[in-house]
Amino acid sequence: MDIDALKKELADLEGGAFTSLSDSALMDQIRRLHTGFVIQTPILPVETRIFRAVKVSERPSNKARVSYPPPKFVTSNGRLNRPGEVIFYGSVGQPFSCLYECAWKIGEFFAVSAWLTTQPILLNHLGYTTAALQALKAANRTTPSFAHVSNDSEPNKIIREWQARVFTQQVPQGQEQLYRLPIAIKDLALSNVGQPHPSGGPAKFSGVLYPSVAMWALADNVAILPAEVDSKLALFEVILLTVDSTREVATPNGGKTTTVNVKWYDIARADANGSLIWGQGSQLLTPNGTSASHLPPPRVLPPV
Repeated sequence: MDIDALKKELADLEGGAFTSLSDSALMDQIRRLHTGFVIQTPILPVETRIFRAVKVSERPSNKARVSYPPPKFVTSNGRLNRPGEVIFYGSVGQPFSCLYECAWKIGEFFAVSAWLTTQPILLNHLGYTTAALQALKAANRTTPSFAHVSNDSEPNKIIREWQARVFTQQVPQGQEQLYRLPIAIKDLALSNVGQPHPSGGPAKFSGVLYPSVAMWALADNVAILPAEVDSKLALFEVILLTVDSTREVATPNGGKTTTVNVKWYDIARADANGSLIWGQGSQLLTPNGTSASHLPPPRVLPPV
């Protein structure tokens, strides 16, 4: 496609032209614009830790409560889902960064679940360009290696920058219809793998990796398809906690860092039937792998 024509179509979509298109027409246009688009994708190895937080008013009794939600509870567009479309949202590696996605308030209770990948997981990625990270005020963060393509073409660079800018846009509450464009980009990102990795890795995408917009791109989120969660993730711990206090410090680039202090109350693991058994020792909160008996005693959950 002619470069000028490509830039114009992308700019028109970003400017709101997508609102006049049906989902299928929008998908057709997105697919056409990405003809020949080349990506390099990460694979999460076995035993990668993924964390998910859900707001609760009591101890969850089953692992289904801390996993992806039933379709009936998905009532609006999200960054990667339509109403009724179920996605497992989580964060990679950092136990409490997932709290930022919950619009938490001090004193609210959350069940933070920790999951391990049991098989390699192939992820596409969106949002990792230098311009996108700078726009999100990510302090001192560089683009990861998988976001670079050797000898990248000019159309590829234009599309990649456009993807990242659109996908990481800030969407005000009540204007979730603006997520239609990022959702269409996600649909394309989860299309069939055109050329599987020569090492013989996974042949299909399990989900999408992207920088946390709520955390100024200082953490990485994942959106994983439910069938992939069921077949490739195992729950190994649930922490019941509340956000006790926070402290924010401004950064030179206009962003900020936030220190979150949490109080934990109880620890659970799932039995063979998926029931959560509370009163367990923690594998996550244990410093340096020492015995869980060295942790401070759990606080008693007050009535709610």
